[in-house]
Amino acid sequence: MAKAHSIISLESIKLSKANLLDTSKEKSSKSEYIPRGYIDINAYYPALESDIFTLNNFLDLPYGFEYFSFINFNFPDYYTEQDLYWKIPKAPLDIATQYVSQSGNENEAFRFGTRLRISETSLLKKLCEKINLIYHVTVFPGNVDNFDGYTLLVEHFYRIQLLEKWLGDRLYLSGFLDNNLFIDSSFSDSSVTVTEHQIGFRLVNQLYAIAEVRYNGFLPDKNVGLGVGLEYNIEFGKTN
Repeated sequence: MAKAHSIISLESIKLSKANLLDTSKEKSSKSEYIPRGYIDINAYYPALESDIFTLNNFLDLPYGFEYFSFINFNFPDYYTEQDLYWKIPKAPLDIATQYVSQSGNENEAFRFGTRLRISETSLLKKLCEKINLIYHVTVFPGNVDNFDGYTLLVEHFYRIQLLEKWLGDRLYLSGFLDNNLFIDSSFSDSSVTVTEHQIGFRLVNQLYAIAEVRYNGFLPDKNVGLGVGLEYNIEFGKTN
């Protein structure tokens, strides 16, 4: 299903941004740096139309770079985003680039913008650390695609540990909200929202039971999805 003026027709709903590592820990020195990251596998039984398999990948790179990607499958369809960030030194602000691709012809886009790590700002850092909250907002004012008109994308991402005093790191809530503003050649505008929220409970080691609710404003019907399933997280590397 194609969407006017933008690539994000999203036959499948984006899954994950939900498990980004906390980027607040800086490398003590470049010479001591050891790459770290994770591979995160999610499988769902959807109660309504939605993705059934998602693969997430995060890699902390040298010189302030970070890479994050996910790919959603609702076989044979797919949707993927590949993100590269550069962290501006001594500031909770990043340069952001994004490559998007999905099933179908000419369904690709490149985006350019900035990410503000709100939970790391001086005003909110102590509060967010106290409640174990990560909150980022990314704005993409620049895009290159095969569609007419202009697209402004604003992405919100959060993750919070719940009941940590009693459960440790077993329970989390995470999600995102993407707001897409479209302006066509006649300067008419419209806005479409895609959002999802996932709760996960660690059963053993890095295996989680998960439940998720999704809303995809690009779909004319069946735009709400519910799913339950399992998540397995493979972490590697460390920073000294």
